[in-house]
Amino acid sequence: MSMASEASAAARRQAAATLGYYNLKLGPTGWRFGAGLGILWSDNAGLAAGGFGGGGGLGKSDFVFSPTVNAAMVWPITDQNSLSLSTTAGYLAYASHSEWDRPFISSSSELAWDVFIGNVHLNFHDRVSMPIYSAASDPTLFGVGNYSRLDNVVGVAADWDLNKLLLRAGYDHENGVSLGSNKGYGDLQEEIFHGQATYKVLPEVTAGFESGAGLIGYRGGITSDDFQWNVGVTGDWLLSDYLSLNGHVGYTAYTMDRKGLGGGKTDYDGSYFNLGLSHKVNRYVTYNLAGGWTIASGLGGGYGSGYGGGFGGGTGGGYGAGYGSSLYGGPTEMYFASLSAGWTIIKDINLNTYFSYSHGTGRIQGSDGFNYYGTGINLGRALTKKLSASLGYSFYMRDSQLANAGYAVNTVMLNFNYAF
Repeated sequence: MSMASEASAAARRQAAATLGYYNLKLGPTGWRFGAGLGILWSDNAGLAAGGFGGGGGLGKSDFVFSPTVNAAMVWPITDQNSLSLSTTAGYLAYASHSEWDRPFISSSSELAWDVFIGNVHLNFHDRVSMPIYSAASDPTLFGVGNYSRLDNVVGVAADWDLNKLLLRAGYDHENGVSLGSNKGYGDLQEEIFHGQATYKVLPEVTAGFESGAGLIGYRGGITSDDFQWNVGVTGDWLLSDYLSLNGHVGYTAYTMDRKGLGGGKTDYDGSYFNLGLSHKVNRYVTYNLAGGWTIASGLGGGYGSGYGGGFGGGTGGGYGAGYGSSLYGGPTEMYFASLSAGWTIIKDINLNTYFSYSHGTGRIQGSDGFNYYGTGINLGRALTKKLSASLGYSFYMRDSQLANAGYAVNTVMLNFNYAF
């Protein structure tokens, strides 16, 4: 949560108090609109065991059509205060499984009020989303083609910039309501606190401390409630104008109230670590490499839409539910590595490739241990000044120690986006 707030704060700080590009002006507000259409084919629509069109109804191939609309608004109230709104919404329509049809709202949708008071930046936000859960977004998911949840996050974040010293703190309250027939894990309620202090040791090096705590509760399901806290260090190192490193390392602990499994409490603790490298090799090749291990709590398995990230005109995917144990929720230890690269070797074509690997081990009885592999390629091109298109292919495979919890899935995606 703290890293997500940090990224969004940087983007808003850059755009605050200016309208920027807009195609409709209503009073003091500027609006920007767009639309998209996604067409996707999958050979394993429900992430069923075996995949490749097998495994019964959940494993059969299907086409999905997804129209989307997006809107963004900026209201520069003063030169130090601004109100912004952004949202992307769409609909998934299945050719063969109409019972899985459902709307979605991108996780980037939010209403935000930014206030600058001297060197203090306050951000008040309300983020509403109904994401697309998929093999691309959460490797713990399997066996269901229509999981949907409505999430609402209300909170405040503060940045205090003291030149070389930057202090950050924030609080968020989240409610997640499982929709349709997927209510086995109950509705989610979280109280999350996070803080960070970083210092510019050298012009190229920033280092600091981070901490957080969360109360994670589930209502109406079998999943255990958790209390989680963490402390650690963070750092960024700009090795050159084209090469940079960033990392986090620390300690986290969970206390689980396993009321849904017959009572009693279970505690679990351990370290977390992740390291990221970004490198622009030359004008043709840029890549990002990341890896590490983490302990986190999430939905767990048994749920999944079976479709890769970026579906729905490039705006609907890319959201993860976090890593959870695959039967009853709770913490899962996850080792992960990923490599993504951008290639500008073909004129007017944006070519991107990626590969990811995860190994997860649940930390309560009956949990899933699994390996997860993902790879894909995407080509994008501007067709006109306002219309762009992309074509992508992805393959995901999950093998598990639990019966019927593994799958293989191929997807082909064609997206069109239009900016009015």
